[in-house]
Amino acid sequence: MNCEYCKEQRNIIYDDGLILGFLDSNPYTKGHIVLIPKQHYTIMEQVPDEVIGNLFVVANKISAILFDVLKVNGTNVLINNGIDQEIPHMSLNIIPRDEKDNLNLSWEPKKADEDDLDVVLHNLKNALIEKKSVEIDKKPVKIQSSSWIDKTFNRIP
Repeated sequence: MNCEYCKEQRNIIYDDGLILGFLDSNPYTKGHIVLIPKQHYTIMEQVPDEVIGNLFVVANKISAILFDVLKVNGTNVLINNGIDQEIPHMSLNIIPRDEKDNLNLSWEPKKADEDDLDVVLHNLKNALIEKKSVEIDKKPVKIQSSSWIDKTFNRIP
């Protein structure tokens, strides 16, 4: 495999056998940390639930440590997911933030078209209803009605 992250052996700060954490060699800000599943996955959907859960637990703990060690005001946690990423390996990036970092991670929101929202909402609801259940903590959770979906998407038609 020709994946830079799979070959990463420098600046490692975390390794539990499933997840590897290292300082990014091209950081957005000082202390930028990348967390990856040690096994190569391009998209989050491929990553086992156990590993996904562990990624977020570790990201939370490392983020808290960054507050203490670097005295930052916050962190951004960004997910790289998909083949169109610079490095096609699903990753969580923990980016320390402070007032003077001049990092602009914002985008200009625009008003959504109501017809587009309706189509996307309809398609998502149908996909969830078709699936009939989702797994949470390896236990199937049945989707009983579209009212659950309406509440989940915070919109009742």
